[in-house]
Amino acid sequence: MRLHSAALEHVGRFGTQVTLGPLSDQLNIIAATNEAGKSTLIRGIARGLFDRHTCKDQEIRTLQPVGTDLPPKIEVDFSTGAGRFRISKQFLVTPRSLLQEWNGDEWRTLAEGDLADQRVRHLLQSSQPGRGATTAAHWGMLGYLWAHQGEPATWPDWSQASGEAIRSRLVRVSLDPMVDGLCQRLWKHYTESFTPGGQPKKGGVLHDILEEVGECEGILEELRQAQEDLSERSDRFRRLSEERQRLEGEVREQESLAKAAREAAQQAEVKTAERQARQSEMEGARQRLKQVQDDLDSIKTAQAQRDQIQRRRRSLIERMTEWNHQRVRLRSEGEALEHERAGAKRDRKRERTKRDELRKTIAWTRLRNEVSDLERLLNQTAATRTQIESLRQSLGGLASLKAKPVKALEALERQIQALTFRLETQGLEIAIEAEAEEEIEVEGVGGAERLPLKAGVPRRISTPQYVRLRLKGWGEISVRSGSSEVTELVKQLESAENDLQQQLGKLGVASIEAAREGLIRRKELKAELNTLEASLVSSLDRFASIQAVEEAHSQSQRRLSEMESELGESSRASSSSLVEWEAIEAELVARLGEIEAQLEGLDQRLDSLRGDLQKVSEAIGEAERESGELSVLEQHLGERLAEFSDRYPEGVEAEKARSQIAFVETEARLRVVETALPADHESLKDRHRRVGAAAAAVAKRWRDVNAELERLRGSLEAFGGQGLYSRETKLLERLERVRESERRCRGRAWAARLAHDLIGWRKSQATRSVLKPLEDRLSAVFGEITGEPQRRVFLDDQLQILGLGSRENQRVPFRMLSQGAKEQLLLCLRVAVASELAGSEPQVLILDDVLVNTDRQRQERILDLLIEMDPRIQVIVLTCHPEWYRGVGHLITL
Repeated sequence: MRLHSAALEHVGRFGTQVTLGPLSDQLNIIAATNEAGKSTLIRGIARGLFDRHTCKDQEIRTLQPVGTDLPPKIEVDFSTGAGRFRISKQFLVTPRSLLQEWNGDEWRTLAEGDLADQRVRHLLQSSQPGRGATTAAHWGMLGYLWAHQGEPATWPDWSQASGEAIRSRLVRVSLDPMVDGLCQRLWKHYTESFTPGGQPKKGGVLHDILEEVGECEGILEELRQAQEDLSERSDRFRRLSEERQRLEGEVREQESLAKAAREAAQQAEVKTAERQARQSEMEGARQRLKQVQDDLDSIKTAQAQRDQIQRRRRSLIERMTEWNHQRVRLRSEGEALEHERAGAKRDRKRERTKRDELRKTIAWTRLRNEVSDLERLLNQTAATRTQIESLRQSLGGLASLKAKPVKALEALERQIQALTFRLETQGLEIAIEAEAEEEIEVEGVGGAERLPLKAGVPRRISTPQYVRLRLKGWGEISVRSGSSEVTELVKQLESAENDLQQQLGKLGVASIEAAREGLIRRKELKAELNTLEASLVSSLDRFASIQAVEEAHSQSQRRLSEMESELGESSRASSSSLVEWEAIEAELVARLGEIEAQLEGLDQRLDSLRGDLQKVSEAIGEAERESGELSVLEQHLGERLAEFSDRYPEGVEAEKARSQIAFVETEARLRVVETALPADHESLKDRHRRVGAAAAAVAKRWRDVNAELERLRGSLEAFGGQGLYSRETKLLERLERVRESERRCRGRAWAARLAHDLIGWRKSQATRSVLKPLEDRLSAVFGEITGEPQRRVFLDDQLQILGLGSRENQRVPFRMLSQGAKEQLLLCLRVAVASELAGSEPQVLILDDVLVNTDRQRQERILDLLIEMDPRIQVIVLTCHPEWYRGVGHLITL
């Protein structure tokens, strides 16, 4: 099979239609990020190819977009050796299936519905499960050629029909056709009775025999059960007959006992009723006696309470008289204290008036001093502000002189010095020594000058690149240097000097020294300015600004004028100082304190007197209330005693004596009745009830036994007519015949299986002899990928891998390989399978992110393998790393 294109709608994350293709016939790279739907796309194509369109299994429902009921629609364009086809399916809602064939110009409909599904299965050589969705085992060759994402790295199971076909093509072993046919017939004979796992086959010959054996054993078990039931019923009939005879005598005995118990219970019931009457009489006499005694106790208690109340009332009257005298005394003392307190208040008012007038004079004096202080502060701040403005003007002239520009000038200066030094070391140097004193004219880059020469003293002349010497009486000498490095240094020096002059011009200074001095002067002026500003802020003290000082001065003057108008001339004309006024104020405050203390003491004494007076008044009120309550209670007790006198006209003691006599008489009558009662009279009623229940139970059991005997007699008569023992004999003979048939059937089937396995063992041995070519192919491909061609792959006769190694006795088992090596070995196997099957029909190899554990070097070798693969094999690679496959294959981006 080869895929050309596909279109999916309502599948997974694809709510709308998504199209895959057209696909290349060789290597295709489908690249997308994680969770973009690559695996969902291929899984949907597989479901469209291999599942029935009517399938509603959970695997199909998972294709639906999450949270929707939309029907998945899948259309796949594919080709096989029979031609090119297109299958279109819709699942779950209005399911349908349509198969079409390309005839070169257009698509022609081949089949619809179930017939279309069957035709696709035939074309792809796939199979269907009994029910539900398909699995990889039903997908024919694609089940082996599709490497799923995250699948376990295990060797393929070749037990399915497709696997057996692949195995037979990979390792061709041919036996004699007659022996092969015999092997098939032996296996067929064995499978008529057994499954490949050795269990009896359902619907087979042995299965039918075993069912007949089971049926005979079941009937035999039923017959034996019936025989045991018959024997059990016979024994039960005999036991019940004996029990019935015993029960008949017991019924008569229980009836006699029940009659005697009933008569005794009736007699005891009469005596018990008489005793209850006597008990009621005695209880009434006891209650009467108790009532009289209670009334007698109540009379004594009431008389004692009345005497106590009378004594309490006399005591209260005496205490009320004493409290009234005390209240009169407290009121007279309070009036005297009130008079004294009024005099103290007048003295306090007079002294407070003097104190208030004195405080106004002190406030006027303080305000006058404050106005003077503010005037001095204003004069001082005005002088400081004048100095600050002068300093700011001086700083304004030095505004451009800042640390950063000056540092830039110094850096230019250092650069010029460095360039000059380099020119001196790399430029021209001429030494002249005169025999007599002479003058020489030197013309260089900076202009011309005359230099004196002393006799016998060498004179050195340095110049960067050019110099001209004029010697008196001799002529001129010109020296020029052609060094390019010196030329460049001259240009750099000129540029640096020009930059220095421009920067000096911007700063408005003649030289760097002037700039340094100006910067130092600027710092000194700024420090002096900061000191004056701090002094100004300190002198302002609590004021935020000079304007605040001026405003406070004007307000103080206004308040001073207002206060002078209020004060008299005598207060303002006094020559006393603020200290003297404050001393006078302190004396007034002290006198006021003494008066306040006196008033406070008087108030405390008054409060104490008021408290005592209130307590006395409250005590008198409480005594009056208690006296009233005692009077009411005394009246109530008198009424209650009068009530008792009316109730007992002859006296309580006489009534108590009569009640005691009546109680003794009733008690004697009760004892006479109790003597006549039987000793066990209380249990006679329960005994009668118990004996009656026993008699009823025995009678019921006798009736139940009679009914059970009648039922057993009928069932025994019915069992006697069935002939159970003769039927058992016939069934045993039939069971023996069937078991003999089972033994013969098992013997023939296992003999066929033994012969078949012997032929298979011979074929396995033949397979081992031809495994080497397949092992060579797998070893070569795996060696090419891993870069270790000396290692070989070893297989057993069932094409299961044994391991890897340079020798078979030194191989590493497959389970011990790393995850990456397992993935790569499985890839080699799929390549070998696809290469072998591509000889008869094109194949598709699907690799869904299966090389995640492969290093970069082996990844490149695998790419080489995929590129050079047989052109009849279509390869589809799903990856989230498109950079790994850059430059190879047909790239498809989702």
